[in-house]
Amino acid sequence: MHLKQAIESHPLPSKMNSLSAVRLFMEHHVVCVFDFMSLVKKLQHYALGSSLMWLPTLPPMVRRFLSEIYLDEDSDDLGALGVKSHFELYIEAMAEVGADTKGILDLVEGLKKGDPAKASVLKAPLPTLAQTFLLETLRVLNRDAAVVASVFYHSREAVIPDLFRPILDQLEAEGMACERLKLYLKRHIETDSEKHGPMGEQLLRYFEDQYPELIPIAQQESLRALKSRLGLWDGLYQSLQSRRMSESYDLPEATV
Repeated sequence: MHLKQAIESHPLPSKMNSLSAVRLFMEHHVVCVFDFMSLVKKLQHYALGSSLMWLPTLPPMVRRFLSEIYLDEDSDDLGALGVKSHFELYIEAMAEVGADTKGILDLVEGLKKGDPAKASVLKAPLPTLAQTFLLETLRVLNRDAAVVASVFYHSREAVIPDLFRPILDQLEAEGMACERLKLYLKRHIETDSEKHGPMGEQLLRYFEDQYPELIPIAQQESLRALKSRLGLWDGLYQSLQSRRMSESYDLPEATV
């Protein structure tokens, strides 16, 4: 799929060569972290249902796959950093480099208060590119299980390892002081390539077998999701291309 290749070979990682660039990236990419968590939550909802009493809504292995993915994303054991969600880790990573967390935290607070999701996204002081990406996610979250599973696998699990490796390589080559961001990237590279990716593919096959009539729609939505990610990456790349990075914006070097 040429869209996957375009994303995986994107020149954006080459621009991650200063803390100011990392901040700009994270202030946009944080919505992708929230997006990933939301897609996982939606799939878990299909597995466990919402009834007061427990009911076996899906086959045991499907439930196990979805529960394992959700467990790793929602409450990962990060050793010395404790147990926390990957979203919470990412917020800490943003604070570590001085990135602005107000936009995403305002969004979360609005949702906690019960505000409508779309209104919360539009109201939150997020970058326009980030809002556009997240609005696409909201649209997908209202679709059938087969569609959500397809988007989750094709435009998330199947591309994230190859998406994150060059970013991690660039940060390490630059000696960038952003250890929590590096940990977040490493965790997703490891779990998505070795564990969650294969699980996501098997989940997709299950939903395709159950709802074959939805396969064409699911494939179209997966392509649209890939275009959405590519649009975010292109926009960020252009911003970093045209923006003059001020040295005063970077954190001062540590002194002995």
